[in-house]
Amino acid sequence: MSRISVTTLDDRISDTIKLDALQQRLVSDLIAWDGGRFDPECRRQRDAASEAVETIDTMRRKLDQLRTELVTEIRRYDDESARRTDELLARVRAERNARVPR
Repeated sequence: MSRISVTTLDDRISDTIKLDALQQRLVSDLIAWDGGRFDPECRRQRDAASEAVETIDTMRRKLDQLRTELVTEIRRYDDESARRTDELLARVRAERNARVPR
């Protein structure tokens, strides 16, 4: 069986910090956009809307990557759990068969 690298807790914390920073940037951009109410005094308004879209796209990619990694880890965990259960059941059956007189 090929070994897939396990994401470390430090990696997860780093990913979470990056997502948090992106969320904060998104909030800032959405506040600047102000729902599209035209404000000729706010030069950043239109740029903020484009930046918000780019931030959302980045967040979606990062969340999709995180989801893929998590699903892979869940499957690996479940496979190991099933393997251990099968091993335990085989041992119990063998012990029971050894006690049954023939």
